[in-house]
Amino acid sequence: MPEVLPVQQIEPTSQHRFKFWPWLLALQVVGVLLMFVPSIAHKVLALDSELAWWFNGWLGRSSTFDHFIGRLNSKAGDRIVVLCVGAFILIHIFRHPKRHSISKRAAFWAWTTLIFIFFFQGQRLLEDLFDRNSPGKELWGWRDINRMYSDLHAKVDNTHCFPSGHAMAYYLFAFMALGTYFERGVILLAVALTFPTTRLITGAHWPTDIFMGSVPLTLLASVLAYETPIRRSYFWFERVFSALFDVRFRTGRLHLLRRLKAAWHAFNDINEE
Repeated sequence: MPEVLPVQQIEPTSQHRFKFWPWLLALQVVGVLLMFVPSIAHKVLALDSELAWWFNGWLGRSSTFDHFIGRLNSKAGDRIVVLCVGAFILIHIFRHPKRHSISKRAAFWAWTTLIFIFFFQGQRLLEDLFDRNSPGKELWGWRDINRMYSDLHAKVDNTHCFPSGHAMAYYLFAFMALGTYFERGVILLAVALTFPTTRLITGAHWPTDIFMGSVPLTLLASVLAYETPIRRSYFWFERVFSALFDVRFRTGRLHLLRRLKAAWHAFNDINEE
């Protein structure tokens, strides 16, 4: 009979696998260095400005569309998005009634949330480091959605717009989910490609804030989470949630048995009367 290995010895590790994170880090370092070349930086910034004007040109075509964009990029819109993402995660966690599946999914999303909290703090430091005005504040003649509609209070201007914190939040959850729950990750990636991009329309961010800042950084962060010792923290979450749900399952079953026993005694008392 083959020997059964302890759980800690059969946990998947990336010790002997090809690691992508050094290559991603090297590419990002090269990209940063290239931006110090005046000719390249000029072309990138010129394209950035052209794309910003193109996105802003979508305003004014439809009042319904404008109000959707304006409300989506307001504080109320942010709250609604957070609630929707939270509901999406809860549905995914409790989609299967099996205790093991529930604890495993809960552990994954708790792990992802913890990584997001730490990564978001680093993103805020980067925003303070790069003093860059957004298109809504920098470009003259910009279509300000708040001036077009007095009932809207959208995010239009920003003095520290690189990289985009909102885009980082969307893409980090999407990239993390792609590594474990691919189908859910595709859904979140579609949301990440759509919702943060609407901030280009209002003028809160440049295209490079998202596609040369948020996307590469979140991709690197998610790969580091899977390919470095950071991944060990996931297995800790898995053990903790497995123990929590095991206790909950046992106590819940005990309460159910007590209720069934009391109902049975009540039924017998009625019959005796």
